[in-house]
Amino acid sequence: MIVPWVLVALALVALNCAEETNHYDVIVVGMGAAGTMAASTLARAGKKVLALEAMERVGGRVHSVDFAGGVAELGAEWTQGQGPSLIYKTARDHNITLQSQAKDLSEVEVVRSDGTLADLVIKDIVDKGMELCDEGSEGNKPVSLGEYVTNELTEYIRKKHPEIAEDKETVARVLEYLDQYTDTVDASDSWMDVDATVPYEILDGDQHLSWHKLGYKTLFELLLNTYNGGPGLDSLEVKLSSPVTSVKWPQQPDEKVVVTTSGGQEYTADAAIITVSLGVLKEKHTTLFS
Repeated sequence: MIVPWVLVALALVALNCAEETNHYDVIVVGMGAAGTMAASTLARAGKKVLALEAMERVGGRVHSVDFAGGVAELGAEWTQGQGPSLIYKTARDHNITLQSQAKDLSEVEVVRSDGTLADLVIKDIVDKGMELCDEGSEGNKPVSLGEYVTNELTEYIRKKHPEIAEDKETVARVLEYLDQYTDTVDASDSWMDVDATVPYEILDGDQHLSWHKLGYKTLFELLLNTYNGGPGLDSLEVKLSSPVTSVKWPQQPDEKVVVTTSGGQEYTADAAIITVSLGVLKEKHTTLFS
């Protein structure tokens, strides 16, 4: 016969074990590029890490899918720059060669919507416009990329191709194309929303490196040690389809961060790293944190 105090002791031991199981050194919310890098780096350093991802996959804006015997990129496509680039270095350290898909503008043809090739004058204007989009403004005056390129290209056309300056329809079509080009590069709705001062550093080297048949997802497999059937990282636990609904920050030095998911699971940690997108933060910051 088990005496009552023994049952109580066993219950307390079970409770402590459960609490210990759900406690981590660090909880990382979001498994895009930033979250995966943070989680894998901490795990390799010996920290007990829990990574919570709302989607059914890791990768965030990187989304490689099998297609027609190859790989199609539904998200990020190129690794841009070689040095100093952690992405390029990670591939090189694992003997993976990224393939260049760069094209010189002189090799690119400008085609009208009816399928005919544009003449060399229009091609020169388009090339100049793309150059302006890529370089941006070096001035300190706040201005959108759309406004900057429109002004600079209009002046370029007036000086070098005055015969085109009066062709308002052609100029408008060139500017429309450049707007769409910018939107694909910067993921913007309009180039009027993009800062012309280009507040980011362009890394040296090839700007159009492809993971080719491996897919960009390979970067995440390398970071998580699952590439080619790798065993993963011992001290990292990844939970997919686990949207976080609450992050409760500690009020006292001896308290822990408490993270709750939509399924009601509750986890604690000494620290938390939140890497969700800016859009999610804008939508949920008033209810997500307490």
